[in-house]
Amino acid sequence: MTVITETKLEFQKLGARIGAEIRGLDISGDLSADTVAQIRAALNEHKALVFREANILTDEAQVKFASHFGPLTKAHPTVASVEGEENVLPVDSENGSANNWHTDVTFVVNPPQASTLRSIDLPAYGGETLIASSAGAYRDLPDELRNFADTLWAIHTNDYDYSVPKNLEHTNAEERRKEFTR
Repeated sequence: MTVITETKLEFQKLGARIGAEIRGLDISGDLSADTVAQIRAALNEHKALVFREANILTDEAQVKFASHFGPLTKAHPTVASVEGEENVLPVDSENGSANNWHTDVTFVVNPPQASTLRSIDLPAYGGETLIASSAGAYRDLPDELRNFADTLWAIHTNDYDYSVPKNLEHTNAEERRKEFTR
C-alpha cells in the first residue's frame, strides 16, 4: 500500500505588508491539490509570492503552473503574446516598458486574479521588481482621505499605459504606445 504524505509548505515573510518566499518547491510538474491550496492561501495572505529554486524554465511550464489556479486570462488584449502561448507576455526591460508603475491588464472586463512573472536574464545588479499593496495603502489613509476616496469614480483604461515624459522615452516608445492603445 502506497501512503501519500503531504508536506506543509513554509513561506518566509518578505515585508511587513506584502510578499513571502518559498525555496526548493519544484513547481514545474504536477502539484497536489493540497499543495495548490497552500500556495493559494499564502497568495491570499501575502499578496505576492517568490519561488526560489522553482524549476520553471519554459513558457509551457509557467503556463502549467499558473493553470493549477484556474482558467488563464489572455496575456494582453492588444500586445502580442509569445508565439504559441497566448497566456505569456514577453516583457523586456530594455525597451522601458518594465520601468513604469502599472497594473497587469486590470482594465479588461474580467481581470486576472494574479500574474506570474519569470526572470530569464537577471542583471548583476538592479532589475528590481517592486510590488505594492493598494489595499494596504488605502487602509493607511487618514479617515478623512479614505472617506473622500470612497466618493470618487474612475474610468479604468489602457489609453495612457506607458505614457512618459519625452526625455525618458526609449527608441520605440511611440510604436509601443500605439500597440498598447490600438
